[in-house]
Amino acid sequence: ICQLAGLGSSWGQMVVLALLVSAVLRATVAVAAAKVSWGSGEVHDARYSLFLQTTPHRGTTTDLPASALKSDDLDSQRKKPREQAKKAKGKRKPHVLLILADDYGWNDVGYHTDPNTVGYHNSANPDGNPVANAAAGIMKTPTIDRLANEGMKLENYYVQPLCSPTRSTVMTGRYPSHTGIGPSVIVIYNPFGVPAKETMLPALLKDAGYATHMVGKWHLGACDNRYEPTYRGFDSFMGYLAGGEGYYNHRSDFRNGSSAGETPFCMGGAVANNYSSTLFAGEVSRIVRAHDPDTPMFMYLAFQSVHNPYEDPIDSGVPGTDVNETFPEIVNPTRRIYAGMVAALDAGVAEVENAYKAAGMWDDTV
Repeated sequence: ICQLAGLGSSWGQMVVLALLVSAVLRATVAVAAAKVSWGSGEVHDARYSLFLQTTPHRGTTTDLPASALKSDDLDSQRKKPREQAKKAKGKRKPHVLLILADDYGWNDVGYHTDPNTVGYHNSANPDGNPVANAAAGIMKTPTIDRLANEGMKLENYYVQPLCSPTRSTVMTGRYPSHTGIGPSVIVIYNPFGVPAKETMLPALLKDAGYATHMVGKWHLGACDNRYEPTYRGFDSFMGYLAGGEGYYNHRSDFRNGSSAGETPFCMGGAVANNYSSTLFAGEVSRIVRAHDPDTPMFMYLAFQSVHNPYEDPIDSGVPGTDVNETFPEIVNPTRRIYAGMVAALDAGVAEVENAYKAAGMWDDTV
């Protein structure tokens, strides 16, 4: 460093050494900047607290809560999160419900496109200009809109543009570059899938005492039984292993397996002529009704909707899915069918919500 800087003398080397020491000290202080919860619901910076204690003539102590001023020992403050975690161990674990829609576009949810929707927010267009019109199709998703408005919307999070890479990330918490899934999708029965060395979310939750169930689309490998859902941590699986199939005709790859470690058997013909969003929501509802609420449950509902093929849900039994009657303003006929598929998806989410509420589990569900 000294040679590059043209400081070959001892004086120059001392200057560089001083700079390096300063950098190390700054890094040490930065490490001490772990966020500490003071018990008041606010989060404050431990580095700022340390700064005030070592240099009282700088800053003002009024920026810190009173509880922090009672102690000069930061260690006592750092112990609080651990103590709170110990207290939480005795409490009942929450149920976890993860619902995934497939190939669902930004403009295909009501609260992004319909100004009349409660919670409308179009963060894709900061100027507030409309991103859709009636002729292009403003989707009606009252259940999804309400749930989003009651919860938290993560508007700046991004996924992979294809099924398998995204799903592998959801299940493992790792980028596809680390799991080897991508850049394209897994072709059913091709000799690869999410590596066995990767621990998936259901396996971790199962170890934590959860019952684990999956309904819907897998698409993470099926060339060997050990790549399938009931080998990766799920107690039961009902759905299809491949990337796509018909919404009514499930003969290609539809399976149902209820025992961990067993091979799911093909049952496509038994569920033919049942629209998938209705079929999947019904299966989740059945599992919820039979579940003991005192046992925490992880439910992964991976809808087929709204992935192609675009199939009219008019025979699904869901009200409002006669697309020609419900969406006459949409000009493009394929887009009109798509709007009906979105409506069927929203109805499926509503059915699942109602099942959790009827079972007394909704208020304990994340």
